[in-house]
Amino acid sequence: MTPINQIQHINQLPTEILARIFTLSDYERENNSGLLVLARVCKIWHDILFFFPHFWTHLAVTVDAKLENDGSNLPRHFDRWYGRAGDMPRSLILIFNKAPTQTRALYDYLTSARWRNLTFKLDVAGCLNFGWLDGLIVQATRTSQLRNNTTVVPCWPDLLSLEILTPTTVYTARLSLPLKTIAPNLRHLKVHTRGIHNIPSIFDLDDKDKFADLTTFSWEGLFPTESTSFVESLLRSAPKLEVLQFHDRVDDGYSAAAVRPSIEELGLSPTHHISLRELSLQWSSRSAALILFRLALPRLEALRLTREHKSTYSTPQTTTPMTDALNALRRYSDIRAQAMGITFGIRTLRLDWQPYEDEDVFTMCLSVRETVEMITLEQTRWYWTDSVAFFDELEGLREDLGTREELFPRLKSFSVRLNQYKKWISVSRGEEGFVLFLGSPRKWWAEVEAEAREEQERK
Repeated sequence: MTPINQIQHINQLPTEILARIFTLSDYERENNSGLLVLARVCKIWHDILFFFPHFWTHLAVTVDAKLENDGSNLPRHFDRWYGRAGDMPRSLILIFNKAPTQTRALYDYLTSARWRNLTFKLDVAGCLNFGWLDGLIVQATRTSQLRNNTTVVPCWPDLLSLEILTPTTVYTARLSLPLKTIAPNLRHLKVHTRGIHNIPSIFDLDDKDKFADLTTFSWEGLFPTESTSFVESLLRSAPKLEVLQFHDRVDDGYSAAAVRPSIEELGLSPTHHISLRELSLQWSSRSAALILFRLALPRLEALRLTREHKSTYSTPQTTTPMTDALNALRRYSDIRAQAMGITFGIRTLRLDWQPYEDEDVFTMCLSVRETVEMITLEQTRWYWTDSVAFFDELEGLREDLGTREELFPRLKSFSVRLNQYKKWISVSRGEEGFVLFLGSPRKWWAEVEAEAREEQERK
């Protein structure tokens, strides 16, 4: 082996170091074409890439035409690729640009291989249901039940991540995912769809063990029932859940979102969950504020309120109960955290596509002032106005605090999108603008707006 201080060419590096360098590259780009490009550079690189099996564990395939006959061409392609991965768990992203038919050969392959991550995407406008996926799940269920006459042996025991992406598909049939049978060790579940008419069986939460090991859950789409009770039930059945993204595309509109929940809706006591760290909700569903009112999340660190239907409002809006809901969440969570002997604090606050009044935005930021490290405001009322009221409020708070403490003691970055100028403005601790932002928010806002306006005029 050539001593390190005498190396004159990259190929003189030890094989393991070269393999590590390749791993850090973007070799998975464009359906792993980067890997094949590296393998063609020279024989040494080719041999290294083909020697280490982990380079061949991931594949993304886009199917642009309807599968012919039994779809056996894809399994042959998979065999050639994954054959170099040995027994290592595999990852597959399968994208259909044409609605596929049920394909027995492909089903047999997918239910017999050792998978760690599976992603299925149907990118066809106007589809009703995803019949190909339904057939795969039926095959996976049968395979799991047939392996042993007395005990169910899952066909995907190593599967950690399952993503079903059908952004333009409406489910009129009942989406079934018997996870406990086919993938009992699942950690990450993501379902994004246009909408669903019936509550899918994956959301039947009577079985408390179904989501026992789940750590990440993401839903986007029209949900067929009132979502508050579902979110509470999900948290009760998934004790290890750390990240919850629930974007119900029911757009109740601003008038409904501005209605404060009734005493009956608030209930007597909040639902506790001791593991959740990140929560993302769609604010325009009326249930968003109600969900915050009814939860205690002592380990929550990041909160995002967003909106799927990205539009703006032409007239100023009144305040909403969201600030009160956030304060209730903070209060309940802090009480629970103290009982557990830990410290509660939201470190990341992101508000996207919000029609909130400046007072609402200010009071929400104020509620997390002592612990927040990152604030991001996208598409606020400033989308259509040059409002400075929010920064006037911050200026007033700055004057009230005097020299006792910083405006945001732990803040590391503040970002706001000035859409009338089509640009993001960000300022981070350590930068000159950050000192001005903390010292005089009104002056900082005036300067960044003036700079953005001048830049726009130059264009």
